[in-house]
Amino acid sequence: MKYNIALVGYGKWGKVLANQINNSKYFNLVGVLSSLNLKKNFKINSYKDFSSLIKNEKVDCIYIAKDPATNFSILEKLVEHKLPIIFEKPLCLNSKNCLDMIKIIEKLKIISFTNLPNIFSDTYNETKKFIKSNEKNIKRIIINEGDNGPIRDEINPIFDWGIHPLTYVFGIYERINLKKINHKTIVNSKVKNIKITKLEIPINNQFKIKILTGNGFKSKTRILKIILNNGDIFINDFIKHELLLNDKVIFKSQKKPLDNLLEKFAKSIKKNKNNEGLKSIYQSYQSIQILEKIN
Repeated sequence: MKYNIALVGYGKWGKVLANQINNSKYFNLVGVLSSLNLKKNFKINSYKDFSSLIKNEKVDCIYIAKDPATNFSILEKLVEHKLPIIFEKPLCLNSKNCLDMIKIIEKLKIISFTNLPNIFSDTYNETKKFIKSNEKNIKRIIINEGDNGPIRDEINPIFDWGIHPLTYVFGIYERINLKKINHKTIVNSKVKNIKITKLEIPINNQFKIKILTGNGFKSKTRILKIILNNGDIFINDFIKHELLLNDKVIFKSQKKPLDNLLEKFAKSIKKNKNNEGLKSIYQSYQSIQILEKIN
């Protein structure tokens, strides 16, 4: 069975989402909330307001891909419909809004996910297994995740890039003392809002996870490196979605992270359970608490 999904927002990333949703075996893209006329591209209707979208299309669920600052207000508009929702990351831009959203989601048992590509990659569970089996032998973990953009005046680049490594860490290590996380800006360009931030997260007084993230890299970099005491090096390449041990590929994902997310979303809708999605919502909230302080 395919569910009818509507896409809210149609920017640069919205085009990618629309293509992947159209290729999904779980969903039909039936409408887009956008001022653009999209019939030429996808032969679907576009709407300028929620009421028209919901009234004219048989919508089973929603994918929100607008400015994250609007996610809370959009959720409030959709409350009466209680439709399952995927939020594009980050969930929101401050912890208060995140908490308010969580309260609504939990109270009404709305099936909700945050799209966290690193978490929904097939490499995620394999990395967790490697860390668990080698936890006493880990010397350090390094995550570099960023690019040479985007550059936005209204938002610290930590919100674009920091959400990825932080949600990953909070997914693997659920018990982290947020107060002990240190951070500093190591690159602060003369060009407005180009920054790279360094974070250090202590893990069980054994080692630290070091994160470099931001929009001041020369090119896109998305990699996790685990160095063991015996010199072995484990790498999770978030771009290729493959794992390497001492430069030898030991695992490669067969599906894109969004395909996995859409599959989990569809199964949650079928079972009418929101437990699976809440994990990504909570991980987003933890990350926003840190990003908010840095900002």
